[in-house]
Amino acid sequence: MPSRHILNKYTHIFFDLDNTLWDFNANSKETLHQLFEQKLAGKIDTVFEEFYANYVGINNEYWNLYRHGKMQKSELRFMRFLDTFRRFGLNDEQIAKEMGEEYIQICPFKTKTMPGCFEVLDYLREKGYRMAIITNGFDEVQQIKMENCGLNPYFEMVITSEKLGAKKPYPPIFNFAFSAMKAKAEKSLMIGDNHDSDIVGASNMGMDSVYLKLDKLPENFKGRFVIECLMDLKNLL
Repeated sequence: MPSRHILNKYTHIFFDLDNTLWDFNANSKETLHQLFEQKLAGKIDTVFEEFYANYVGINNEYWNLYRHGKMQKSELRFMRFLDTFRRFGLNDEQIAKEMGEEYIQICPFKTKTMPGCFEVLDYLREKGYRMAIITNGFDEVQQIKMENCGLNPYFEMVITSEKLGAKKPYPPIFNFAFSAMKAKAEKSLMIGDNHDSDIVGASNMGMDSVYLKLDKLPENFKGRFVIECLMDLKNLL
């Protein structure tokens, strides 16, 4: 366990939002199940769990393309559904577009947060850390999530890649965050669940990071600390 002296050097904490504070997996699955029942009953030859497993893989691939500037927002929103449909022999662009739009309208209003979320944020606020969000999620969607979950009061800023025009893991979004928050990289900590966006991005900036490990540890891990739940932050900070 690192010494308290080392860990107390931080003044600013930057959080990712999806699957770090807001439970994206749970909220997304609940939304998708609702849409599956409404839109695909009798049209697709599979059960929801199989549909969902295929969708998750495709969605992750498309988000990786979007993160690195190889896919547009408009394409991502409906192509992830259309490509999932095609896995099961359905090629219906209209339903894919409807699901893409309705997913965005429904999912952000879900309010499940990661275990320990508010207890940890209360603890960090009491400790005097200055906190902000850095997210690659769509601007209008992230704002809805923050407001409906009650997360806004904890953070001085919500920095979205869409509004800024720069995505994690690339330096411009981190440089903007440092400047806007009057933070120094060496006194800042990035906390997130995505190794490529959050951990590699922070490492490239000379910034320490905490990886929220929801699955196996990535090869060539770049972070400084690893936690398995948010409550572990109380032992670090």
